[in-house]
Amino acid sequence: MTAHKEKQTPWMSLTSGVFLQISHAAFLYRKAQSANVKSVPNKPGRLNTILIPRQKSLTPSLNGRRYTVLYEKFCWSVISLPSHRRLACKLNYFQSIILLFAMVILIGAVLLMLPISAQGHTVTPFHEALFTATSAVCVTGLVVRDTASHWSAFGQAVLMVLIQIGGLGVITVGASFSLLSGRRISLSQRGRMQEAMSAPKVGGIVRLTGFVIRTSLMIEGIGALCMLPVFCRDFGVSGIWKAVFHSVSAFCNAGFDLMGTPDTPFVSLTAYRADPVINLTISALIVVGGIGFLTWDDVRTNQLHFHRYRLQSKVILTATALLILLPTLYFFCFEFKGGTLRERLLLSLFQSVTPRTAGFNTADYTSLSGSGRGLTILLMFIGGSPGSTA
Repeated sequence: MTAHKEKQTPWMSLTSGVFLQISHAAFLYRKAQSANVKSVPNKPGRLNTILIPRQKSLTPSLNGRRYTVLYEKFCWSVISLPSHRRLACKLNYFQSIILLFAMVILIGAVLLMLPISAQGHTVTPFHEALFTATSAVCVTGLVVRDTASHWSAFGQAVLMVLIQIGGLGVITVGASFSLLSGRRISLSQRGRMQEAMSAPKVGGIVRLTGFVIRTSLMIEGIGALCMLPVFCRDFGVSGIWKAVFHSVSAFCNAGFDLMGTPDTPFVSLTAYRADPVINLTISALIVVGGIGFLTWDDVRTNQLHFHRYRLQSKVILTATALLILLPTLYFFCFEFKGGTLRERLLLSLFQSVTPRTAGFNTADYTSLSGSGRGLTILLMFIGGSPGSTA
């Protein structure tokens, strides 16, 4: 005769779990009391800490003595499960980052819907504004409306801010305000910063964040200054704004451009296919932004001593060099056979850099062969480096 096994309900599992936790905590407390050591009470949500001396003395002194610290989670969240309010507010790092990204996207979409954001002072449909805001924050470069001809100066400024937030990361940008205001960054915030930047450890994350912010602004400023003479020559005073916008868009690997017109939208940078300043500056910004923040830190710390770099930095720099050189040779030899030597070199270099992480183009993709399009798709699939603006 077989015994009938009663099915365990979730509440029975919860009760048994709570009982085990209380029993284990009571055992640790009795162990501490029998050893005549101090038991440190903890607040809800913190670790229960019991100090046990390494020496055999039963009357330990807290001054000048080394202790072994035993950490035991009291599982206050399990005990207080009936309190749905605490359970709903308990978010891990990844959930909080996703929530912040969603909030930034929704705020950006609402701002882009305003009549002041469009050149015709019309309300942009919500689905188009939401798509554009998502593309800007996620730095993909996909658009349903031409950026230059549809959005006003205010709308373009909103897009640039969204691109900057998406490139550096919501957590990094938020931490920059805390650093500027001199506020103390808690351990929980440091953990979120570590996850957002893919850093190997929490230690030094505040210093790394400050370095990333300062370096990003400096590189974007240098890029804007390099493109300023060309754009001011072609567009006058408005060339200043175009230089700043394209510098931020290229460094953050977003691919948004301001070159379109109502008659010829979505032209990207095809008008500058033979301009060395625009091609080389945009390409350099894309590469620097796409190699990752930790690689910057390695280059700053170890300079040109490549053998001292982290393994991740070595792989990223080597792979980036190969993924630029080999496609450039292919495009130069098999795709772009017409035009001057300089134009062919610039076209080949730019088309090998931009597909992986950005979205600009100086050549017509419809003119590429099947092999050229396949190579472009492969570069898109590989993408950028971890912890980068891409």
